Amino acid sequence: MKRRTAARAEAEPVGCGEGMTQSVSRRERTGAVLVVEDDPLVRASGIDMFADLGLRVYGAYSGAQALHLLREKPHIRLVFTDVRMPGMDGASLAREIARLHPDVKVVLTSGYVGSEQVAGLPFVPKPWNAEAIAALATEV
Repeated sequence: MKRRTAARAEAEPVGCGEGMTQSVSRRERTGAVLVVEDDPLVRASGIDMFADLGLRVYGAYSGAQALHLLREKPHIRLVFTDVRMPGMDGASLAREIARLHPDVKVVLTSGYVGSEQVAGLPFVPKPWNAEAIAALATEV
């Protein structure tokens, strides 16, 4: 797995290069993934996992930056967000995305809380496993 620096994982698209389309199921994908995580190394790891599946991936360090990217990049189909972040937490971000972008799926993740604390929202616990990430990739 290729590693990207934390600085590069801020809001830079990674994954498919210009003119290249790769996918898990061999069908053309038009969507992208947004990984929202305040820890730069964890964010870079999440970006790498989705990019290794051939997806276009963006990274954001906060809920506010995520909302900005969603406005700028309407092809984002999945937001994979940490629950515990400074400022806007993942559940609040999920509610705001549902209000502003109802066609975007949000999946929460955490190493500190369980699915029972996220009010029925889709949840993948940390540490992530490749199968869980691959399953999410099929929805993009």
